[in-house]
Amino acid sequence: MIIKAIYIKNFKGIKDLSLQLDDKLNTFAGANATGKSSVIDAVYWCMTGKDANGKEGVEFFPYDQETGEIIHNVQTSVVLILGNSNATNTRFERIMMEKWTKKNGENEARLTGTTTNYTVDNAPVGTQKLFMEYLGKSIDLDTFALTSRPEAFPNLDWKKQREILLEVSKYSDEELFKAHPEFAWLQGKDIDLLKSERTANQKAAVTAMKDKAVRIDEISKNIIDGDIANVAKCQASIKELQKQNAELAAKDKAESTDNGQEIIKSTIRALEAENARAKAEFDIANRDLSQKYENLKSEQQSLIRERENGINKARSEHSVLQERVNGLSRELDTMRADFKAMLEMPQQAQDVCPTCGQPLTPEQSIKVFAEVNLAKAKAKEENINRGKKKAADVALAKKQMDVLEASIREMQNSIQTCNSQIFKIDAEKQKTMEAIVPYEKTADGANILAEIASNKARLTNNDAEPVHNQAIADNNSKIDQLMDELSTNNLSVASRTNTEKYRAEQQELASTIGQCEKELSEIADFIRVKCESVSQAVNAQFDGLEFKLFDQQINGGIRDTCEVLMHKTPYRNLSNAEKIITGIKIINVLSDFYGVRNPILIDNRESVVEIPHTESQVINFVVDKNFKELTKWEA
Repeated sequence: MIIKAIYIKNFKGIKDLSLQLDDKLNTFAGANATGKSSVIDAVYWCMTGKDANGKEGVEFFPYDQETGEIIHNVQTSVVLILGNSNATNTRFERIMMEKWTKKNGENEARLTGTTTNYTVDNAPVGTQKLFMEYLGKSIDLDTFALTSRPEAFPNLDWKKQREILLEVSKYSDEELFKAHPEFAWLQGKDIDLLKSERTANQKAAVTAMKDKAVRIDEISKNIIDGDIANVAKCQASIKELQKQNAELAAKDKAESTDNGQEIIKSTIRALEAENARAKAEFDIANRDLSQKYENLKSEQQSLIRERENGINKARSEHSVLQERVNGLSRELDTMRADFKAMLEMPQQAQDVCPTCGQPLTPEQSIKVFAEVNLAKAKAKEENINRGKKKAADVALAKKQMDVLEASIREMQNSIQTCNSQIFKIDAEKQKTMEAIVPYEKTADGANILAEIASNKARLTNNDAEPVHNQAIADNNSKIDQLMDELSTNNLSVASRTNTEKYRAEQQELASTIGQCEKELSEIADFIRVKCESVSQAVNAQFDGLEFKLFDQQINGGIRDTCEVLMHKTPYRNLSNAEKIITGIKIINVLSDFYGVRNPILIDNRESVVEIPHTESQVINFVVDKNFKELTKWEA
């Protein structure tokens, strides 16, 4: 689309202006205040009802160039003659008139607003919507703002710039995953969430590893020498000594005479041997029972240590969240105070300028009042949005704190349960052990001792002791020592078993840590490759320009951004000429992508010696003090 002609009447500082345009290059020169920028605003106003910067309101009223006062009771109109590739021209006109109202009891009418009319090819069009529909047949209004002014795209919000650039580059994660199959496991996943989860898992595993090491160290300090082999050796030795005693008793019996005294003695020895064996087994059973209670108590104490470590960790995380909630709450208080101050600002038009203090005309007062209210509404909306975001952050942090508090209570309850279990175990052990009577008082022990006593009573005073009685007594002493050693070895074996269990858990945790490190490394590689791929896809579209799409943060992370660079210099630091050149290069790429050729209106064109080639119609406006009126330069 091209603009063939522009006709402007009573628009801002322009009273009456007619411009005829060529299809390709047009340059209009004039001194300052000859209406160059107003022509650009007029083009946009005719199409959209707003100026080139998207503003609407009293700025469009005509005013006297010398006094600056608004001129009332005149008709403002802008006519655009638009042409297309079919050599067909269409006339579009927007007309604005003041609306004056006289109320009952008042002598003078008041300005209460404006009315706007529209024509297409001199035929009236009833509504702006219908006018815009006709206009849309000649020009793509959706892309006109982006492709008609060099400063339009660079002045967009960076997020909108980024969105458009990704659309133009046709970048897709699908292509990245095809080129890098090693990242296939990341497809369809929230990378930030995944990274956070793996980092938390790695940290938890490292903490658990340290806890296992502490437990192994505690066991190592208290472990008693002994092992499973010693247990078997003690049991075999006891059986061997018991066998020897039986054989010795048999020899005594065989070597004795056949008289009744010898038979009684033999019987007594057999009974004493049986009594010693049964007593030894009775004592071993009691020691094993006592050790069973100690093992149960040790398990509960281990659970208590685990819960106490968990509580300390949860309290630390809760403290961090509390500090965040306090900080956010202070920020919300500050925002509420700012919002209150904003609401207390004057709500009526002012008679003096808030900047210089000079008196204002009614028209200027209206203009200042409109600008202040617009700024206040925008600031109010921004304050509300920021407040909602801060409030949401506070709610999320409090929710996380509630979860931690519930977890702490649960672990505290668990500790109480464990302490209760330990108390029950101690009580049960005490009750059980106190209920155990000495072997001599058991039914079996009492019967054997009674029988021994009965047989001894039958012996005469001159009876001789059996030959092997001392040997049997020595063996019984050895058996008692072996029983003590066997109990010690059983405790050692239990300790070694727990150590092996913790070491096996350490190996599993080490595997988890290694897997987390591997996945975190792959995630970092993926982010780096994606950043490179996105940057390459976007920057490949532009000649002589570069877009910075990612920022490296202090903590090593990467965040999205969008900033155009020319010769490595950010757009905001470029000269006016460089900004114009940058804008036209962007317009050329966007025009090719959208398949449009809209006129490019360039203000302050005198700052650029040569602009990039473009297929679009170019309309230059140049400051030249030699021209008192806006004048077209003929090529």
